[in-house]
Amino acid sequence: MSARHRLLFGPFAAGPADQSAVEARQDVVSWRTEPLDEALTVMGAVHAVVHLVTTGTDADVVVRLCDEHPDGTSRVVADGMQRGSARSVDPVTGAGERRPLEPGRAQEFVVDLWSTAHTFVPGHRVRVDIAPSSSPRWDVGGNTFAPAGQAPPPVAAEYTILQGTARPSRLVLRTFTSPPE
Repeated sequence: MSARHRLLFGPFAAGPADQSAVEARQDVVSWRTEPLDEALTVMGAVHAVVHLVTTGTDADVVVRLCDEHPDGTSRVVADGMQRGSARSVDPVTGAGERRPLEPGRAQEFVVDLWSTAHTFVPGHRVRVDIAPSSSPRWDVGGNTFAPAGQAPPPVAAEYTILQGTARPSRLVLRTFTSPPE
């Protein structure tokens, strides 16, 4: 099973929160476009393919699609998380087997950011953030594979995100520059 998603209540306010402080952390990697010249609508399913190497036997990959405003505030449009050991587990039925990751070996994570409908207005930027956790939204991973029912102590791990032709980490979404008909 993948990490558990949590419904958040007070002290968390309703609606998207500014992510600027989170994005400034050194364990968050961000990419962003130049300010947009025209409106860009994202509609439908969104997922990310992230290629990474970890020093741990498990890893969590959190991906956020954000709308960065001209003043630097950044709001989450869609997000998702994938625990490495649960990549072979069906998220609906739970069928499949959890397996540890091999430290030092490149792994492909497909992270489902669900579906969205959002228009980025001119002057805003499309931003993608990748992080190793998002607590309390999801359970914190310990970077160590543990069979069901066990909880070994967490360990520090180093993640390296791979890019380029051989390992194309990417965001996959459908965009429109004018409203769809």
